[in-house]
Amino acid sequence: MSGARRFDPAPLLDALHSVDVGEVRVAEAMGRHTTLHVGGPADVWVRPDRADRVERLLALCRRLEAPLLPLGRGSNLLVRDDGLPGVVMATDALTGFEMQGVRIRAWAGVTLGGLANRASRAGVTGFEWSAGIPGSVGGGVYMNAGAHGGSMEEHVEAVAFLALDDTTGVPAAMPSMLGREACGFAYRTSRFQTEPGVILWADLRGERGDPGESRERLRAYRDHRRTTQPLSWPNCGSVFRNPPGMSAGRLVEAAGGKGRREGNASISEVHGNFIVNLGGARADDVLRLIDWAQEAVWQRFGVRLETEVRILPA
Repeated sequence: MSGARRFDPAPLLDALHSVDVGEVRVAEAMGRHTTLHVGGPADVWVRPDRADRVERLLALCRRLEAPLLPLGRGSNLLVRDDGLPGVVMATDALTGFEMQGVRIRAWAGVTLGGLANRASRAGVTGFEWSAGIPGSVGGGVYMNAGAHGGSMEEHVEAVAFLALDDTTGVPAAMPSMLGREACGFAYRTSRFQTEPGVILWADLRGERGDPGESRERLRAYRDHRRTTQPLSWPNCGSVFRNPPGMSAGRLVEAAGGKGRREGNASISEVHGNFIVNLGGARADDVLRLIDWAQEAVWQRFGVRLETEVRILPA
């Protein structure tokens, strides 16, 4: 991002003094809120923890025409060093959870691991694939997260989605309930990646199953993640989408990427599709590694790697 920001946060900050929207911070470093631990400051960072506080914040953004960006738990996200203009609404405190039989309504901030654990204890299975994924329901819907042959789209019945104006980023007045077909799910993608907005909650469906067998699957998937991914270093998860029939990690490794460094960021020695923060890395370090990997794989194999990590501003 370059050039002067058009959004002046002063009127919003003045208004926030008299409106209860939850925790508010100014010029908040986004490296504190991403699993990669990099990213410049957000003009205003707000963390509502109840539906009424969300409603007040959205109404205020509409009235003052303040651009809004929802942020989950910061996995699969790379924020540039210049930071983010406008209002970042952290959704990780929105953890409402209701279960009726095999149907679940989970708010955006519910962790995917928490979803799997709570469902498993109740004898509702099918969510075990998400064990250990460091994301939330909102991010899982946005990315159509998946692992071990399972994915979010298999469980979604409907999503509560509040659209943002394409130009200004200002939220609409009312959310829409979008059924599964309307969500545009495909491999690691959904309509939400091209249509800006806020995922408030998702109505999900699992299956009846044996809690003991479900616990075993959860344990096995967590163990697999620990042994195959560089979890001891801050990272954003998979950087690239797997090309059809190929492994992005293996392509990067075959192109000589393992261990390659830019500043304090490195392509992992454990898995070529992970970039890790060795301490004090900047977003620019990570972006240079992404560019290198894309060019190296293209030159050697003629394959264009597409990023899975969301880079903001785009």
